[in-house]
Amino acid sequence: MNSPTPSSPQELLLICGMHRSGTSLVTKCFELFGYGLGETLMEPSEDNPKGFFEDLDVVYINDWLLRDNGSHWDAPVLLNQSALKWDEQHLSAAREMITAKLERSPRLAVKDPRVCLLLPFWRQIAQSLGIQLRLCLVYRNPLDIAASLLRRYGLPLSEGMALTQGYWSRLLRDADPDNFVIKYDRFLDEPEATLERIAAWLELTTEPNRSQQFITEFLDAGMRHHAHSLKDLEQTPNNPPALMAAAQVLTLQSQEQSVDQNRWAEATALDAGLFAALVAHQLSDRLVQLEASSAKAELMEIEHAQRGFEIDDLSRQKADREEHISLLEARVAEGRGELATLQAFSDDRVQALEQTQKDFQDTAQKLDEQQRRSQELADNLNEERIERERAQAALLQSQQALVQSQQALAQSPLLHGTGHSGAHAARCCGGALQARLSVHSACGSAHHAAWLHAPVAVWLQGHPTQYWPNSDP
Repeated sequence: MNSPTPSSPQELLLICGMHRSGTSLVTKCFELFGYGLGETLMEPSEDNPKGFFEDLDVVYINDWLLRDNGSHWDAPVLLNQSALKWDEQHLSAAREMITAKLERSPRLAVKDPRVCLLLPFWRQIAQSLGIQLRLCLVYRNPLDIAASLLRRYGLPLSEGMALTQGYWSRLLRDADPDNFVIKYDRFLDEPEATLERIAAWLELTTEPNRSQQFITEFLDAGMRHHAHSLKDLEQTPNNPPALMAAAQVLTLQSQEQSVDQNRWAEATALDAGLFAALVAHQLSDRLVQLEASSAKAELMEIEHAQRGFEIDDLSRQKADREEHISLLEARVAEGRGELATLQAFSDDRVQALEQTQKDFQDTAQKLDEQQRRSQELADNLNEERIERERAQAALLQSQQALVQSQQALAQSPLLHGTGHSGAHAARCCGGALQARLSVHSACGSAHHAAWLHAPVAVWLQGHPTQYWPNSDP
């Protein structure tokens, strides 16, 4: 049912349809018209690879409300109740969630099959927020829905059809006969025409390129695993009249045809036999699950007891290790104290070593200076030694020459003669000696010269002074 147009430009669009009826595809197409789908969408799966487009925040609220009404999505016990129950806690959580989503998307499209069972609650949310509420119903043949439920959940066909009848009866009871209905099979067969119907209903337009892109990317012949007609449904054994009536009503509405009030009333009636069979099946299934859970719980208790022993043992080990850790920490603290002492001693030793190294460098510099001076002294001494060797060689030569001269003089007849010839010979000999003495005086020391003069002076003592080279004859 569509609520009156409020003053707020915000809008909440609810896509209502049974599980496995094609609501994912229908929901996705509303993005073409500017609707947001929420931020926390359910992840795609192997059986629905293109995506579910269900906002998990909405699913959480719906599951919460179903639990508080003693129900589950596949066991809607609340259908046998006179009215759906909720409290302010439910309303507050839903209002806060929808308000936050409308701030990001002023036109919000919400899809969750559970809404079929909870429509009065969401109508109350829209009214309390003062926003427009639109309903888009999605129809698919109950035989196709039941086959898909069997394929995905293993739910028997009879229970799948009973569940579908329960969803439709509650949805049609809470909605109006003028609902906008989309038939899933027709959407797959005539996507362009279906999008045009939606645009006319919303009084909005979409770009042709975007529409064609949507058709190309999201519509696939492989999406239709089952295809039954109303005639197939009519020929199905034990087909309940209420389920057939609902299928006919929704088919007519998808074709924008009017619905007879009697047929409408029949479509909204809950088939008590189907409902009882569904509840019995789900109760039996829940009992089996409960037994399995009980066995699992017992096993977990045994494991828990065993783990209790293990925990006690681990606790003792933990206490021992903590004590050991405390001892190690004390030793570490003691070691740190010793390390600090050693560090201080090491610092002192380093300083002493640095001072020793400095003293060594100073001493080395002094030794280098002394070595340099010693080398200079050695060089001087070596030069003096060389000079002495030269002087000694020259002296030796002079001695040899003197001896030769003495020998020659001694053998000369002139030395034994008289008169002028003897004086001349003496003069010549004295001149030669004086010349050699001058040479040694120039290249040697006075000591060398005196040593050379001594034998000559001795020889001359026995001869007249007139034999000196400078003496007159």
